[in-house]
Amino acid sequence: QKSYLDEETRLSVNVLFEKEMELGKVYTISYSGLKSVSGDILPDYSMEWMIKAEEDETEEESSPTYSQGSVRMNEIMANPKGLKELPETEYVELYNTTEKPVSLKGWQFVYGGSPKPIGDALIPAKGYAVLYRSGREISMDASAVAVPMDKFPNALANTGKELQLLDPKGNVIDLVLYAKATAGKSWERSGEDWFLSTDI
Repeated sequence: QKSYLDEETRLSVNVLFEKEMELGKVYTISYSGLKSVSGDILPDYSMEWMIKAEEDETEEESSPTYSQGSVRMNEIMANPKGLKELPETEYVELYNTTEKPVSLKGWQFVYGGSPKPIGDALIPAKGYAVLYRSGREISMDASAVAVPMDKFPNALANTGKELQLLDPKGNVIDLVLYAKATAGKSWERSGEDWFLSTDI
C-alpha cells in the first residue's frame, strides 16, 4: 500500500497493489476520475516511481579511509632458526601510526602476491599487532596484540620477499620488500630504513 498527497486539493489517495513491487524496477502509477468522499474531483495523476532499498551505512562509515603508512609493517622475522630467548616462530609486526585504534577486520596481508585475510583484531592507537601462523607459539610484549592467522605463510622466504598490507577497500597501505634474512635476527624498521635487530 502507498499513499499519495494531491498537491492541489491536499487530499490523500491510498493505493493498494496486488503484488509486491520489485526493487529497482520503474513503475508508472496513474489515476483519473477519482472523487473524494465529500465529492471533490481529483485531477488526473501520473508519475513514474521506483522502490529503492533502504540506505545502509555509507561506505565511509562502515569502512573508514586509511592513508598510506597509517599502519606499517614494523618488524619481520623470516628466519627464527637458532632463537633462544623467543620461540622459533616467524612473524610480522604491525604498527598503528595513528592516534585512533584501527580495526583489522577486512584487511589483508599479501605474501608473494597472494592476499590472506588477517581477521578481526584491533590495534590500539600507536600500538602494535603481531601476525603469525595459528597454532604456533609466540612471545611478545604484553601491550602488543597477538593475531594468529590460519593462512599466514607456512614459511616466509629467507631470501627476501615482497609483502603488502591492504585495507578493506583493497588499497595498499604499506609495501615492503625485505632483504635476505639472517638466522635468529629480525628486520626492524626505523623511519624508512631497515636494520637487523641486535636485541636477543
